[in-house]
Amino acid sequence: MPKIKDIPKIDRPREKFLKKGPEALSKSDLLAILLGSGIKGKNVQKLSQQIIKKFGMDFLNITVDDLQKVSGIGQAKALQIASAISLVKRFYKENNSNEITIKNSKDVFALTYDLREKKKEHLICLYMNARNVLLRKETVSVGLLDKTLLHPREIFYPAIELNAASVILIHNHPSGDSSPSEKDTQIVNKIANAGEIMGIPVIDFIIVSSSGNYSFFDKLKKQNKSFDYVADGEQAMLFEYLETERPAYEASIDEQGFQESPLKTPKKQLKVKKEMRELINKVHCGDCLEVMEQIPSKSIDMILCDLPYGTTQNKWDSIIPLDKLWNQYERIIKDNGAIVLTAQGVFTAKLTLSNERLFKYKIVWEKSKSTNFLNARRQPLRKHEDICVFYKRQPIYNPQMRKGEAYNKGIRKDQLTGSYGDFKPVEVKSNGGRYPIDVIYFKTAESEGSVYHPTQKPVALGQYLIRTFTKQGDVVLDNTCGSGSFLVSAVLEDRNFIGIEKNSDVHLFKNKKIDYIKICEERINNARKTFKPNL
Repeated sequence: MPKIKDIPKIDRPREKFLKKGPEALSKSDLLAILLGSGIKGKNVQKLSQQIIKKFGMDFLNITVDDLQKVSGIGQAKALQIASAISLVKRFYKENNSNEITIKNSKDVFALTYDLREKKKEHLICLYMNARNVLLRKETVSVGLLDKTLLHPREIFYPAIELNAASVILIHNHPSGDSSPSEKDTQIVNKIANAGEIMGIPVIDFIIVSSSGNYSFFDKLKKQNKSFDYVADGEQAMLFEYLETERPAYEASIDEQGFQESPLKTPKKQLKVKKEMRELINKVHCGDCLEVMEQIPSKSIDMILCDLPYGTTQNKWDSIIPLDKLWNQYERIIKDNGAIVLTAQGVFTAKLTLSNERLFKYKIVWEKSKSTNFLNARRQPLRKHEDICVFYKRQPIYNPQMRKGEAYNKGIRKDQLTGSYGDFKPVEVKSNGGRYPIDVIYFKTAESEGSVYHPTQKPVALGQYLIRTFTKQGDVVLDNTCGSGSFLVSAVLEDRNFIGIEKNSDVHLFKNKKIDYIKICEERINNARKTFKPNL
């Protein structure tokens, strides 16, 4: 049996955690870090695998006595594991009083982990708003579940009272078998059909038991791994089976338009500490690394910034030390906040490699105007820039639906319409919307009027990104705001902002002296005059 020191460093749990973060580790790897060391003849990885395999779904309920029955686990290590489990359970319980966002079935399991131990059948309903934030967790029924006794009004009356946008149902099987029965299917069909009529979709029905869990939604997701719980009213009905791409019509990049979700989240009253009150909705002159030190930890909802790429010899285009930048970014961004940074060429590679742990994906911005004409005889013109997306945990994601031609999705035999025996298959039609792709088209800043900065980004691009990753009232930071395009975007989308710009009163264009702080403030004031809030 190889010792842990004989395993390549990159495969050791501790090193993998530090390099790639906890998401890259298996459950047994995480337990191995907690155990610290193995026993004679069995390294820590093998020991942790043995424990995970032995207890399986009961792991969160194991006791010190249970653990001491495992060869090599003494009282000290058993206490260590049991204490960690109790700590996690305590946090879950206390967090029920805070805002909880439900993104997938794992979040539901975390909220209802105690349900599988119940000796009677329970039906629990989770009510959520348009951002998938939990409004209420309610026990609807206790005892045998009967479709003839359960009326949809028991589910949807509280939903109407709470102004819920969607619901999730959770049902336990005391028998230990998590497979859905015919009765379960009939009940969820009945409730889902009622939800469709009322405009309050049932986005999942989950069965939990001592042997495991079953999610109707996850069953569908196997057909399309990109399918997930989605906020802002774009979630398909639970039993509206996944569509495949239709060749009938797909807008080209130049033709595509973006439609904002019709559902608007009311602007919340921003509760800010005194130090934040001095910072928000202002443009600050100074070195961004120094100014960001004044921003409280975990207070920023989105960082949207056009950093210097370092592709020219100009002083203003010097790359900010990325290690110091990430120290500040990771401190001030909320755990579910998005860090969205523009880049191009070699700088894209430098930027993504500077934080592989948080880098998630890249969006390509196709521009209306090409650049690099001086090298047109030697290499292609440049018509795109990259938008790199980083985050710690899944942030708010509001897909900005593209316009498309409506098409017939076909007959859904599993969905029936009518009542009292008059059932017919449902013919499903799309609304014409298309989910966004990772290539977006926006005209350059010249199309919007005056250009004050050689790398000025279009306001419309900033609006698109802000709508995607934030909600009304959130705080957006641009720590190299230049002429203030992204700050204007924030104002037009009813967000708060913090702008930082070092290069006030400098020469950027030949023989032209510009005060960029003044330019930012003028553009922001003009935007405030034209802004019309969504009521």
